[in-house]
Amino acid sequence: MLRAVQWGLSLSVLLMGACTPSTPSPASTPSAAGTPSPGSSDRPELEPVATPPRPENPDGLGDACAGDTDCGWDDGCMPEKCVGAKYKAGDDVLCTESAPPPGECLCMNNRCAMRPSGPGTVAGKCLVKECGLDEASGECRVGTALKANRFSRDVGPMCRCDAEAGCVFEWLEPVACEDVSECWVSQDVPRHPIARPKKLKKKKFRPCKDGVLAPACQEGACTLRTYRC
Repeated sequence: MLRAVQWGLSLSVLLMGACTPSTPSPASTPSAAGTPSPGSSDRPELEPVATPPRPENPDGLGDACAGDTDCGWDDGCMPEKCVGAKYKAGDDVLCTESAPPPGECLCMNNRCAMRPSGPGTVAGKCLVKECGLDEASGECRVGTALKANRFSRDVGPMCRCDAEAGCVFEWLEPVACEDVSECWVSQDVPRHPIARPKKLKKKKFRPCKDGVLAPACQEGACTLRTYRC
């Protein structure tokens, strides 16, 4: 009888031990919610790089470029100036308000220049050599930004002095030709090729006597040839 009671107690102890939950090992303990486990690759997002502001250019010259893709607008929402690659705004800009570009942004004569949609006239009196040009904004200036409007050119932006209207913005287009007899040199500054006037059809240009810039026809378009006098 005593042996039967002892055997029953031993069986009860064994059954109670089988029903007791085991304690999880430290290796199987899950990490706390929201806390990355060691070795996690989570990294903070990088802040977008701000476009540096374009410095003022008193000469009026546009930024250097090799093609139209090097040029772009200074602001992705409210564009005002045609600038070089270093200063153009990105394409992923979120705008609270926006406006269409004021013209075309092109690479002309290796400089970024805007071809405005509307006229670029500056009212007021001017002299021939007083008109300046801001190539980035496609606007004329009086007495400033003279360097951009000084050098001769075949195509692209220029500002000429009109006795009544003031400094007037123009965009030069190529002048077609088959022979130099169809070309001449403008009297406006900056000098540029023009179609030869009828009264000068038979006149032969004399380098140095008629000017250091002589008309020429090259690849189907009028151009200018410079002489050292």
